[in-house]
Amino acid sequence: MRQGGTVSAAFHQAKGAYCSPSYTKPPIPKGWDNYSRTPPTPKAKGKDVPERPTKVENWLQNMQSSSRCLSRTRRVKCDEGVPVCQRCLKSGYECDGYELNQRPGVVQIATRPKLLPKTPARSIISWARPEIAVPAVHPPGQPQDLEYFRYFQEQTVLELCGGFDEPLWNRFVLQACQEAPFVRHIALSLAAKGRAERARLALPQDNRSEIHETYALRKYLSSLPQIRQYLAGTSNPDPRMFLIAGLLIFLFEFHQGNRTMATKQLKTTLALFKNMRSIKSEEYTHMHLLPFPDTLEGAIIEMVVRLESHIAMDPVGQTEKAKGKDPDGLGIIHVYDDSRVVFPVEFSSVFEAQRFHNHIQHWGRPNFPGDASKYIIAYLKRGMGAPCDIPPPRIVSVEEYSNGLWEMKSWGRSFRPLLAKLKAAKSSQYACALVLYIQWLVFLLVITRRTGWVLGSLDPRSDNSIEEPEESDEELCREAVESGKELCSNEHFLRCFTFDPGAIPTLFMVIFCTEDMEIRSQVAGILRDMIPRRESVWDSVVVSNMADILLSRGASLQIP
Repeated sequence: MRQGGTVSAAFHQAKGAYCSPSYTKPPIPKGWDNYSRTPPTPKAKGKDVPERPTKVENWLQNMQSSSRCLSRTRRVKCDEGVPVCQRCLKSGYECDGYELNQRPGVVQIATRPKLLPKTPARSIISWARPEIAVPAVHPPGQPQDLEYFRYFQEQTVLELCGGFDEPLWNRFVLQACQEAPFVRHIALSLAAKGRAERARLALPQDNRSEIHETYALRKYLSSLPQIRQYLAGTSNPDPRMFLIAGLLIFLFEFHQGNRTMATKQLKTTLALFKNMRSIKSEEYTHMHLLPFPDTLEGAIIEMVVRLESHIAMDPVGQTEKAKGKDPDGLGIIHVYDDSRVVFPVEFSSVFEAQRFHNHIQHWGRPNFPGDASKYIIAYLKRGMGAPCDIPPPRIVSVEEYSNGLWEMKSWGRSFRPLLAKLKAAKSSQYACALVLYIQWLVFLLVITRRTGWVLGSLDPRSDNSIEEPEESDEELCREAVESGKELCSNEHFLRCFTFDPGAIPTLFMVIFCTEDMEIRSQVAGILRDMIPRRESVWDSVVVSNMADILLSRGASLQIP
């Protein structure tokens, strides 16, 4: 049954919270006295006509009527009680007719601001934080809901973005919690899941984790009626709220271990985005750009695309895809901007460095880390005793190799001054910077060792020359190991679930990029020290166990 009355009552209550009751005096008709609001009464024969009230008496009567409690929600008149009328007390309502007792309601966001203003030229990149004000007022609810929402705002969001300054998690998801109740309920369920996992790790014998789990399931199941109410009670529903909800539902199902259901949710989210953009084709072509997306839906779908590429590299997903199931195919065609990247002399923030790093290494281009990952996963399966065919290495032209090596060197020159400043200032962003630095070292290592790719022949008529890296393989491996140890000892390093892969899969690649058993052993120790951290589909518990198995094989481990 449609709950139209509930939505209507909520609308009128919100309206009454912002509109103070006012009384407009009606015009005085002709023939009325200027000092009275009652028309002149003709004298009846044989009857006593009561005298009209005097000017003072009428003024007192009008003053009393204008101050009475007029309930705009129930459209009834209360008595003259101040500050709370007896009629409201007896019926159990809250007297809302007095301006002094009004409470501000939840701020409804009428506009749909963009994340960043569009620049006239795509070459001009603004790295300023998007100026979107998150309401300071917590969403309405029970004290328990407010407690979980505070945890989501202060801890869960920090874990999802891995400590990085991700505008989608740090600002826009919080803003959506204020606007859409069903988004808020899913956020509360994620907060409860996080608290349950933390309680289970701290006190395994305690039943507090079960309390959090029960609350999480209850809030997650209640989000469906909230979606129906949002559709029924909103004249123009914002489809971007459903995109955000799709991301949060994926995370909840992923935490529950429902990998198939989580992937289906990503497909649903992508289908909704295609419907918003009137895309009729089965596939979606995503253009990877260096600047941050200038719309909220663009930022959401960028997260979906990033997650799709991460799941595709999961060893479990690779096995299921080889069997023909392909549960993770979202039909995304990656296209990248092949224009030359202009690096600043020094990065101004970790957020800026992260955008440049992801652009040159992950998003939409044939990249050396992707070649190495496919190659190493194949050797990993063979090392674990499973039959597997080694994929042929990709043939890379001299021009692509030179451009890739130049981009990596340029990023390192722009990043190292920022890394030194963050370390000297003991900044909380230093842990995030170390994650980026470890990725850069290992990706430069696979370029140096030519893991998963081979260099094509050089045209004798060409002026191109093969440039050699500045650091050796062993130097890069040892620097990555030292940075990993420093990362684990940092107080701001998060040992929890994070949205993006970072240090876990990249450090694991070091085992296959060196024959030094001491370095391999140190990498395995770092991975054990990261427990219980999880980066997307990469669990430190599973990866560290695989590292120990590979170490037990000794020097017989085949190096690609």
